Amino acid sequence: RLWAVTAPHLVAACCTRDDDVALLAAGQLAGLAARLLGRSEQLSNFAHQDETLRPFVSVLRLADSAAVRQRAVSAVAAATTEHGATLGSGWRGAVEALTVALGDASPPVSSAAYNAIEPIVEAMFSEGGVGAELFPDVVAALEAGVRAPWGGGGPPPHAQPGL
Repeated sequence: RLWAVTAPHLVAACCTRDDDVALLAAGQLAGLAARLLGRSEQLSNFAHQDETLRPFVSVLRLADSAAVRQRAVSAVAAATTEHGATLGSGWRGAVEALTVALGDASPPVSSAAYNAIEPIVEAMFSEGGVGAELFPDVVAALEAGVRAPWGGGGPPPHAQPGL
């Protein structure tokens, strides 16, 4: 319940016009989310991973600062790589956040999202992968990348090749 109260304030701070405050808030949001996800590995009945990642979707939609949006993508990418085995319901929030980021007008943000979604796509097709129920969401994310303002049809200019 504390997260439900704290997260909206951090999202609002991430969306402020003061870049220093917004970046600090984004870092704090990422740090708190990482701690919550880390605790989910210790608590067998923890099922709030999706709620933990939802604020990043809001930040990606609402923040004016590309640096803040890029920080949000980095936090989601870290969540999927560091906590993938126990991410559970959080996969849906992670894919939604990356869908928003793939369509971002800022090439560094969409590039970071492109690089972050690649391991998710690979995990979907690996043994014990993230689950077929996410397939439509991942396809929608990739479609967002193709329709991105930087032109689509391939990775953004700064993306690493490989997908």
